[in-house]
Amino acid sequence: MDVARGLNELAGGEVRRADGGGAVRRARVAVTAVFVVHGLLFASWTAHIPDVKAHLGLTDGTLGFALLGAPVGSVTAMIAASWLLPRIGSRRVVQVALVGYCAAGPLVGLTGSLAGLLGALFIWGAFQGTLDVAMNTQAIAVERARGRLLMSGLHGSWSIGSFAGAGIGALAVAAGRAGPAAPAHRVPRRRYPQLARTPCPCPRRMKAAITRSYAGGCHTHPGKMWFREC
Repeated sequence: MDVARGLNELAGGEVRRADGGGAVRRARVAVTAVFVVHGLLFASWTAHIPDVKAHLGLTDGTLGFALLGAPVGSVTAMIAASWLLPRIGSRRVVQVALVGYCAAGPLVGLTGSLAGLLGALFIWGAFQGTLDVAMNTQAIAVERARGRLLMSGLHGSWSIGSFAGAGIGALAVAAGRAGPAAPAHRVPRRRYPQLARTPCPCPRRMKAAITRSYAGGCHTHPGKMWFREC
């Protein structure tokens, strides 16, 4: 609630001293939260890059080309933001860019082609760059209203958000790989088609196959002998 109220009180980048400094404090909390969210979303994406590459079957070169979409979108949006900020105010730009930044993130993981990934990263990077410029403009307004230096602390909060985002992204990837959809004991059918025809584990036959496999220096894999016998 304080974050939303603080954003509403950052009218056009001007923070007014009201309620005995209460508005300035709420504005600082709001801007700090935006910095944290920006860093969190930015860092959480990096843990998913290998999975996206494997899912789309990209090479190192095509992946690098797709990743270029984010900085191109970011730089393009920064130029547009420099035109928008004096006209509609940084408060409104922060609100719109923050919502767009959060909404565009999942699109990156839902793409099914190189062109789709490039376009999704361009859109995501555009919101990222717009939010970057607008939130720093707000930070300057809060810093002036507070009468003390705050920028270093705000960028420190961005680093905290990035650290948390990287951890969350890594945990999410690990949970997805070890989740119930792909348990470790499940072997792909196309690799070992004999498994589909095996009605039971046949523990006694497996034990006998192992014994025969390694007796007398035999190098036949016991599993292969077991498949033929089962």
